[in-house]
Amino acid sequence: MKLIGIILFFAAAMSMCEKSTYNDLSGSKIMSGRVLMKDTINGVNYTVPVKSIEVFLADLANTSTFLNSKRTDKDGSYTFEGIDPAVGYKVYAKIDTGAIKYEGELTYKIGEFREGQGEPMMLYPSQSTQNGIHVIVQDTSKARLSNMVVWGYSNSSFYHAGGVEGKTFELTTNLAGVANKMNLAPQTYYLLIKGRVGNIDVLARGTTVVEAEGIKTIVLTVATNPKGNGMEIQTIDVSQAPIQAATVFVYQSQTIYDLDKTGANSVFSMSSDKSGSATAYNIDPAAYYLRAIKIVGKDTLRGQAVTTVKSNEVTKQTLTLK
Repeated sequence: MKLIGIILFFAAAMSMCEKSTYNDLSGSKIMSGRVLMKDTINGVNYTVPVKSIEVFLADLANTSTFLNSKRTDKDGSYTFEGIDPAVGYKVYAKIDTGAIKYEGELTYKIGEFREGQGEPMMLYPSQSTQNGIHVIVQDTSKARLSNMVVWGYSNSSFYHAGGVEGKTFELTTNLAGVANKMNLAPQTYYLLIKGRVGNIDVLARGTTVVEAEGIKTIVLTVATNPKGNGMEIQTIDVSQAPIQAATVFVYQSQTIYDLDKTGANSVFSMSSDKSGSATAYNIDPAAYYLRAIKIVGKDTLRGQAVTTVKSNEVTKQTLTLK
């Protein structure tokens, strides 16, 4: 019994010496502030208070843990007591809206804190806990364009082909001419706007590399004269009749062109319309090797040619399939 009493005595003494969770907050000052969320990613910069978010207070010398946490009230306000101006502090918070993650922090070095400051803490879209593409669409006068459909590709061949097939995602710009795609696999993405606004053809292209972290901004300027440099291919048979739905495979490497008989390794491909026309615009000025194929029952018609696309010119080429 005497031994048990000694053990209990030492246990009680140790518990009295044990550091409590929040007893680092032994100062006499009060820190107050307000959490505001700043939306800089949807085209309209607005600021709103964030209610019921957990705000953390940490010692600036050891930010791996926190000293205390408080929930904001309906106005986004919070208060921490026991602040010592002789200690440095970090205040931070984060929120996930489901579409975009926001985070922010305030730091007070030793001697910097002043009671009654009430400094706001701004939460901005996080660049460290998410990735994505922030797309801005504008015309040549830099006016923002709403309701523009943006196709995103992860494969350059599908991108150059310019069709719906092979697209990785599709976005539509909001009233501010902005669209966002978050949480993507890190790689190169190719963006394309192709269509008509009223009776005017429009086109815009862009490329960006998405890393594991960070939101990349890309501005797409829509041109109303979308042809630029390109090629217009006319597919015909031996009687000069147009061939519809012929597939034209396009190569830039003659070696790959000579070896690839299926089109699987082409840079991009085109399909001829009912007039036998297959077109590609705003492509790099270069020499291109063309192979056209049209399957008719058990037979296959084929044609090939080499054409050169020059800057700001549209090259016309006829392909006769036999």
